[in-house]
Amino acid sequence: MEMVKQDNRRQLCDRILMRFQQDQKETEDACRFAEQNAAAQRCSVEVLQV
Repeated sequence: MEMVKQDNRRQLCDRILMRFQQDQKETEDACRFAEQNAAAQRCSVEVLQV
């Protein structure tokens, strides 16, 4: 019985870690996209000002 509980805890911890890593990657991707978008907007402003 105790072995099953420990195994379930391990699986749960693994799932939580995977979810955390996925969320972190999505956050990093969103930041990268926002930075690229901001750079593109700055470039557009420079072009329009010329």
